[in-house]
Amino acid sequence: MAKPKNKGTTSHAVMAQRHEAADSLDFFPTPPWATRAFFEDVFLEKQGFPSNHTTWRTRPWFGSHQLHDGDGPIPGLSIWDPAAGEGHMTEVQREYVGEVYASDVFDYGKGYDLGSFVGQGADIARLPKPVDLIVTNPPFNLAVDFVERGLEEAKMAVAMLLRTVWVEGKDRYNRLFLPRQPDLIAQYSERVPMTKGGWDPDASTATAYAWFIWITDPKFRGVPSFPGITPTMWIPYGAERRYTKIDDRARFARIKPPEPVDESYLGLFDPAPSM
Repeated sequence: MAKPKNKGTTSHAVMAQRHEAADSLDFFPTPPWATRAFFEDVFLEKQGFPSNHTTWRTRPWFGSHQLHDGDGPIPGLSIWDPAAGEGHMTEVQREYVGEVYASDVFDYGKGYDLGSFVGQGADIARLPKPVDLIVTNPPFNLAVDFVERGLEEAKMAVAMLLRTVWVEGKDRYNRLFLPRQPDLIAQYSERVPMTKGGWDPDASTATAYAWFIWITDPKFRGVPSFPGITPTMWIPYGAERRYTKIDDRARFARIKPPEPVDESYLGLFDPAPSM
């Protein structure tokens, strides 16, 4: 759970968990720099030779495939963020991917498709065609369900941003990790502050986050798979500094209400009335 950076440390601040009811909306937006770190340090590799020309390739653990020869979002690559919220991750995905789909179970007023990614019924979120990537920050308690559906839908890979402690647990092990372990875990070397209800760029946190990644297309598997063994990489420290853009605060930050005025001080230093 995130806390303001300028606040003192308390016993509650160091507890690495979100104290939320199981049935509440688990809306903890992703800092934009953290999504860019996924693309820049985990999934894609930018090559510039000569310096005024860019070639995008997948990184070696995705088979080092060339995806785009030029700048801008990669045409022909598609992605779905099925827990889009207010678009903190989705809008950053547009910086890299040419075809972006977004949906959420709740209407946050951003114009994204409305529907549940998990469960059954008429309100289930669906796309008109399969996508290459499903990349999202899912509700923690529904993350296994998100992965299971993602594995059925994504043509290339599924990536879920979760607290690192998600790697633990009997139920997750038996239901997911034993039959279908991740192909890669990408651990942030620095903390990724997430606050409920909006992005606070001045927050800090005691919680560690990582990407859990499954490769669904064998030709994109650049590392051999062995039962019970998942490679781990570290996203190099300094991602916040490297990937924060000057307009991120204006685009994505939660607007804080003004501090209430302490009326007990009003008039305290007014000049004394003349006699």
